[in-house]
Amino acid sequence: MKTILLICLFFIQTLLHSQNYYVIKVRGEILCINSGKLLKQGDNLNLNDKLKFKSANAYALVMNNKREKFHLKLPERMEATVDEFTAYTKNSLIAVNDKLNTRGGVAFESQISNLSKYFGNSDFTIIGNKLSVNLNKKTYKLNQTQKIIAKYQFENNAKQLVLNNDSNSICLSENKFQIPENEYFELNLYLQKSDISKEFITQFNLRFIAKTDIENEFLTIVKSFKSTINSESEMKVLLKKYFSAFYGKTDNFLLHNLCNKVIKENM
Repeated sequence: MKTILLICLFFIQTLLHSQNYYVIKVRGEILCINSGKLLKQGDNLNLNDKLKFKSANAYALVMNNKREKFHLKLPERMEATVDEFTAYTKNSLIAVNDKLNTRGGVAFESQISNLSKYFGNSDFTIIGNKLSVNLNKKTYKLNQTQKIIAKYQFENNAKQLVLNNDSNSICLSENKFQIPENEYFELNLYLQKSDISKEFITQFNLRFIAKTDIENEFLTIVKSFKSTINSESEMKVLLKKYFSAFYGKTDNFLLHNLCNKVIKENM
C-alpha cells in the first residue's frame, strides 16, 4: 500500500513539473537564474526555476498548458527581506480566475442603451488611446443641457470632463484625461440633466493600454497554443478569457475584431 502511494505521489509531482508556463507579458525586469537571462514575452518557465525580481513591482502575466492564468510576482512574505527579491516560480504564481462567461456568445450593440451595463462597476480597459461610444437616442438625449459627465481624481485634484462627442455619442480620450498609460483610475459617470440635476450612472476603474501591447500578447498566446488548438473559435474564446481575466471589460465589438485579426494572420 505504501509503495502504491509513493508511486502515485511520484506521478503527480512529475505531472506538475512537466507543465509549461508561458510568459505572455513582462513588466519590469525578472531574471531567470537558471538560464541567466531576463524573462521576455514568449519564454517558457518551469515551476522549479529560480527567479530574481529586480524590483518589488516587477511582474509577468503567465498561462500554463492547461490554460490556467497567473500573475507572476514577488511573494508578499519576501518584500521585507534583503534576499535580492529571489524566489522560485512555484512560489511566485498567483492564480487569476476567469471572469468571462462565453455561453451563448456575446451580443454587440451598435448603440448603447445602458452605460452602467456597458462599463460595469469594476475594471474597464480601452484598447488604444481613444474610444467613441454610440448611444441610444431614446435613452440618452444629449444636447447643450444634457451631458455625460466623468468625475475622477488625479494627483489629489478633483477633475471633471464632459464626454459628449455629439448628440449621439461620447468619447473617452487618453489625452483629455491626462492619465499615464496602463494606470487604472477610478471614474464616476453621471448623466447631467440640467445645471442643478444629475443622475449617477456607474463607478468603475478605467485605463488605456496600447493596441500593439494587446496584439503582441494575443500573438504570444496563439503561438503558444496553436499546436493544441485547431479551431479558430476555440482560440478566440481563449483570447477573450485572457483579456477579461487580466484587463476586465472592454468594447466587445473592438475586442472581437482584434481577436479575429490576430487569429487570421497567425493560425
